[in-house]
Amino acid sequence: MIIELLWLLLPVAAASGWWAAKRSSKKRRSKYSNALSPEYYRGLNYLLNEEQDKALDVFLRLVEADSETIETHYALGGLFRRRGEVERAIRVHQNLLARPSLEATQRSIALMELAKDYMSAGLLDRAESLLLDVVKHPGQQSEALEHLLTIYQRENEWANAIKTAKKMGAGNDPHIRQTVAHCYCEIAVAANRNKLRHKAVEALQDALVSDPRSVRANILLGDLAFEEQQFLKAYRYYIRVFELDDEFVPEVLDRIVSCIDKGVAASDFDNHIRLYADKPMRNALLPGLTKYFSKSRSQESIRDYVRQQIQKAPTLPGMKEWLDLEFSNDDVNLEQIKQMPVLLNRILKKWPNYRCRQCGFQSSVLNWQCPTCKSWSTTKPSIPAGK
Repeated sequence: MIIELLWLLLPVAAASGWWAAKRSSKKRRSKYSNALSPEYYRGLNYLLNEEQDKALDVFLRLVEADSETIETHYALGGLFRRRGEVERAIRVHQNLLARPSLEATQRSIALMELAKDYMSAGLLDRAESLLLDVVKHPGQQSEALEHLLTIYQRENEWANAIKTAKKMGAGNDPHIRQTVAHCYCEIAVAANRNKLRHKAVEALQDALVSDPRSVRANILLGDLAFEEQQFLKAYRYYIRVFELDDEFVPEVLDRIVSCIDKGVAASDFDNHIRLYADKPMRNALLPGLTKYFSKSRSQESIRDYVRQQIQKAPTLPGMKEWLDLEFSNDDVNLEQIKQMPVLLNRILKKWPNYRCRQCGFQSSVLNWQCPTCKSWSTTKPSIPAGK
């Protein structure tokens, strides 16, 4: 709603500036003098009250009565676009641009609106071409860059996305810095897929320069180090997740334990686990912890530990782990009881492992960029039922 209001106020602001200039110079053409008629305000009022059909009727009448009224065309085109009638919106804005007498500022606004039409229609190449023209105009530069950044991310043009984000002032905006870091991570993933490991490492280091607290960059650097059998180096990247965003600890716990299995002396690991003990996600660690404890504790000690954690906060993953331990005893002969871990496993396979904290989208895989709201780093491991 806020974005729509800003869009609606844009032509009003432009018209107000135009009106002031007209009164001072008296050189403007008289046909624009009634651009903001009472009917126009009536149409705006309908929009503010979310009565789009009535607003559409008003703006159509205004265009029929005075085809030269620029602000009405903006409102009409935007209304068509929001209603999903993109082709009609495109025609409205193309008709505006066809006017040879259109002022530079008004032309820039019309180009911006047409670019938004093309984006809505999925014609990203056309939208990009227009926005590259609009971005040259200071008054429209900020919005044009935002739309270009959106396009480049949708098109997986990560290098262009980075350049655009930097023009937006990545050094001063934490959100943009985070976006740039994810773009570098995407470049790293593609490079590693093509066996260009040096390029992948370089991109990930650039990601950390942009966002030193990038969980994703640390995990990916850890994975690269692990693949190269640099287990201590991998461990150090993975263990940073405890400090950066402990909601992602379940994502790296198995990898940390694997590093320890490879001989890494992880004297600080127990301290991290103790600090994590009161977190809502702690029971998500139980499968990894039982594997880790199996090297230094007895089965009975591990069962006691898991039982205590389940009593503190029962969860489906925790119950599954507890049942696996309890019924690993050969003395248990009741077949139906032994089937309980299997049944719980079937339930957990259908459980959404990740949820976007921004829009609530749930998924069985980790999407660093939410497929629904397109936000970066908002998808995190879910806290299972029974928190």
